[in-house]
Amino acid sequence: MRSRSRRRFPLVCLHHPGFGKRSLAIEAAAQLRTRLAEYESDARSDIQTEINKILKIAARRAYRFEFAEDFTMSLHLENVEGPVPKSGGENQ
Repeated sequence: MRSRSRRRFPLVCLHHPGFGKRSLAIEAAAQLRTRLAEYESDARSDIQTEINKILKIAARRAYRFEFAEDFTMSLHLENVEGPVPKSGGENQ
C-alpha cells in the first residue's frame, strides 16, 4: 500500500472577529470532507491494485478488477469492452 501524505490544513485564528463557533465548525467539516475523499480515493486504488495482483496470479484469464463510484465491483477481461457477465459458466 502506498503511504498516505499527512497534509496540514491551515489553522483558523480563533481570535479573529469573523470566526465564530459556527464558521469554525463549517470550516472543520469542509476540511474533514476533503480528507475523507482523499482517503477513500487512496483506499479504492489500493484495494483495486491488490485484487488485480491476486487475479494476475490466480485467474486463468486476463481479468481486471474495478470499483465503480458507488463501490460496486466488476470484472473486466483485457481488450474486451464492458464487464464480464456475472456467471460465465466457467468451472461449473
